[in-house]
Amino acid sequence: MFREFMKLLKPTEASIKGNLEEINARVGQILGPLTIGVGFVGIIYNINNHASVHSFVVNVLVDCFLILTSVILLAYSNYRLSKNVRCWLKFNWVWFLYALASFLYGCYGAATYHGQGFFAEMYIILTIVCACAFYIPPVLSFTYVVVSFLLFIGFNQDFLASIRFIDVGLLAFAILFVNWIRYLEMLNITEMNRNDQEKMAHLQVLSTNDELTNVKNRYAMRMDFPSYCQQGKIAVMITDIDDFKFYNDMEGHSVGDKILINFAKCLVDYFGAEHVYRYGGDEFVVLYPNYQEEEFERLTQSFQAAVGRLQFDNLKVPITCSGGYVYGTAKTPGDLRDFIKEADKCLYEAKRQGKNMINGNAYLKEIRSNKTKLHYDELTNLMDIYNLRQVGEKILIDQNYRQKGLSFVFLDLDNFKLINEKHGFKAGDKLLRFAADVIKDAFMQDFIGRASADHFVVISTLPLTEVKDRIKKLHEEIGTYSQKEIIEIKAGIYYLAPDEEVGQVSTYFDKAKLACNSIKYKFNAIYRLYDQSIERELLRRKYIVDNLAKALEDGEIKRYYQPIIRTMTKKVYGLEVLARWHDDKVGTISPDEFIPTLENVRLIHKFDLYMLEGTLQDYQYLTREKGLFGLPFSINLSRLDFQLCDIFAEVDRLFRLYQVPKEMARIEITESSLIYDSLKLHQTLDNFQKAGYRVWMDDYGSGYSSLSVLKDYSFDGIKIDMGFLKSFEENHKAQLILASTLELAKSMNMQVVAEGVSSKEQYKFLAESGCDFIQGYYTGKPQALTDYIDQLDNLETPADLDYYDEICRRNVANISPNLMANMRLRNFFKATPTAIIEVEDKSRMYFLTENTGFRYFLKLIGYDGDDKNLSIEPADKQAFTDLFERAYLSGKIEYLAFHRNNVLYQIYVQYISTNKRTQRSAYQALVYLPRAVISSE
Repeated sequence: MFREFMKLLKPTEASIKGNLEEINARVGQILGPLTIGVGFVGIIYNINNHASVHSFVVNVLVDCFLILTSVILLAYSNYRLSKNVRCWLKFNWVWFLYALASFLYGCYGAATYHGQGFFAEMYIILTIVCACAFYIPPVLSFTYVVVSFLLFIGFNQDFLASIRFIDVGLLAFAILFVNWIRYLEMLNITEMNRNDQEKMAHLQVLSTNDELTNVKNRYAMRMDFPSYCQQGKIAVMITDIDDFKFYNDMEGHSVGDKILINFAKCLVDYFGAEHVYRYGGDEFVVLYPNYQEEEFERLTQSFQAAVGRLQFDNLKVPITCSGGYVYGTAKTPGDLRDFIKEADKCLYEAKRQGKNMINGNAYLKEIRSNKTKLHYDELTNLMDIYNLRQVGEKILIDQNYRQKGLSFVFLDLDNFKLINEKHGFKAGDKLLRFAADVIKDAFMQDFIGRASADHFVVISTLPLTEVKDRIKKLHEEIGTYSQKEIIEIKAGIYYLAPDEEVGQVSTYFDKAKLACNSIKYKFNAIYRLYDQSIERELLRRKYIVDNLAKALEDGEIKRYYQPIIRTMTKKVYGLEVLARWHDDKVGTISPDEFIPTLENVRLIHKFDLYMLEGTLQDYQYLTREKGLFGLPFSINLSRLDFQLCDIFAEVDRLFRLYQVPKEMARIEITESSLIYDSLKLHQTLDNFQKAGYRVWMDDYGSGYSSLSVLKDYSFDGIKIDMGFLKSFEENHKAQLILASTLELAKSMNMQVVAEGVSSKEQYKFLAESGCDFIQGYYTGKPQALTDYIDQLDNLETPADLDYYDEICRRNVANISPNLMANMRLRNFFKATPTAIIEVEDKSRMYFLTENTGFRYFLKLIGYDGDDKNLSIEPADKQAFTDLFERAYLSGKIEYLAFHRNNVLYQIYVQYISTNKRTQRSAYQALVYLPRAVISSE
């Protein structure tokens, strides 16, 4: 307790003293002028009342001493407050001089004039002021009061006789008590201030240090810029981790954070914590003063080796890093900013050379002196985004431009990454220059800049309709760049009306970018105008991302199954797994909403694997607990699944875990995903097929290069986009395209599913055209598994699957493009009567599927063309029995020629397969109709 009390009596913390000195200085600004006045009053009093020359001179000197110390106190106070720094003269010495002068003023004056009148009163007042007005340690105050009182009594015996000691003691105690209480209170206040200062210092550390890696951040770097100027040669290096995004996505953010922490530690170990800054993401900046080439190269090589030795659990690939640096003399912070820009370019060049490369060169003074060049992109010769923003700010305040209305356009060059990956950076640079030239031609009179990588921005004064038209033309011209790859450009537009309140250029470009991003995966959209609906979509997407984990945990996202019907048997062949999300707050969230959102935030692979695992659990439930046989099921994979993880390994792991036959899976990937032609995607699809999975192309016909995709990829089947069926009944071209597509798929030995079938007419046409499978609300809507179990009574058995799959590879429609060009669609079937026939006991025929031409043939020879089950007439029995027997034994095409009603018919038959369960054999039959018969019809 005593030690704590002594600390309060005599504080030693500099911060506390500084605060007390400031308060004392404010008091000194008030008391200094007042005591100067008191000193002059004393001089006047002495002139009028002095007893001798000696007493007059001494009293005037004492008065002048008080005036002098008061002037010193006032000067000290003003200096302390105006400069906000400590004076070389300590306050305790200023106070001591002031207190001494006050004591002499009252004590000697009262002694001269026998303790009476003005001076005795001023002594008491000045003693109280010196002891209580200032914040000084109580020990000092106590000493002053006691000593001055004793001296005053010694000089003024007459004054002693007229007072009581009790009164003086009470006065002294009151003075000391008040002083002590106020001083303690001020200590508490200053202690709180000190805590606040410590908190501010801690916050400053947080504001200048990266929270994850604990190295300094970009804000700290800007604060440190002046300290690096005028220090001779300095090297500025930007370095990042090769393929960091891959590690982060594959292994998760926890592993990514560990990599960043250890990477930063390596930088600190070799370059020093005071010179390392986190620039953003996985990029770090090193500001290395007193540059010496050999020493710096040695450090960078040692640093790269240390990074290569980093090891992490489950990470088999070694970590590597790339870097770019420049060196030179920086005179201003602006020079350092230019150094960083040039170092970033060197980093880009290093990455073009490969992984684990560091590239550097001297900083050319010409770059700095040629200020105009700094504002232009070297590759495309367009303004950079910074300069374009400055131009935009000037345009916004120019009424000549504002009254026309302004369009802020953000352009995104799709598939640019593909060009870089397949053909190298030179080909990518060539594409960027081509795109820049096309954009300059389209917006010749407007302001154009390159934002970054494959992104361009435009500020246009053209009418909005003209801007849209030019974007369309721009899209067409960009599309002509390559015959092999699909290159296109998409645009987002923010239109600033003449009467709209002016904001920031960067805000308008951001909104245009949001509009562009919203159509990135909509392949029929070229541009989008920003409106309030985009903000609502962003809020909706944020809600989806924020609530996905909860939805999965609470079972709000459910698996629904829609039946796929084989047209030949009209039985359920398989099921497609669909996701349905019903949220308690916002209701149903469509897959068209949450699937693109999950792709944008790169979480789609986790969701797809979650859906797959649930599907495999359902398969186990049906086969093991319910005793039912499993059906083939279709699962959808996103294009990003192939980038964000090893999707083949993950899928194969789940199939092995749940022991589900691989041949039951139909891996579906949309056609639009395939236009990116990623080598990894191609290899992974091949791996799926080699492992025994079936791979199907989904939404065939929705993209730009359906035929090219069929040429470059191998598929087991295709699913025709439901868009073909929307105007099916009115649009005969759609029917012709569908029929031709079915013919093409059959010739390539692929099965076909038609999605979105909603009417009997659609079903009938597709079945007659040779479509293998039908999916849509006409045949069954999506339902939860629990609702489906009771309805699973119309299923193909496992023994039937291979049998009917083999049959479906045969082309029943036999559609010929030449026939379609010359005949009406409803008549061309008669040209080639075709059927798939099941034969039982060599005499009973069952027509699995046939076209109208074959039914017409049956009627011509005397059979009921509408009867699916026919018994061969005795007259024909032996001939047909022999025909089927020959085809079965030879496995080749056999034919039978016979006359009926004086007309010669020829029927060709080929054996297909035998159903082990029913013992029926399937044959494909084709009939040649004489031209005379067709003509008569």
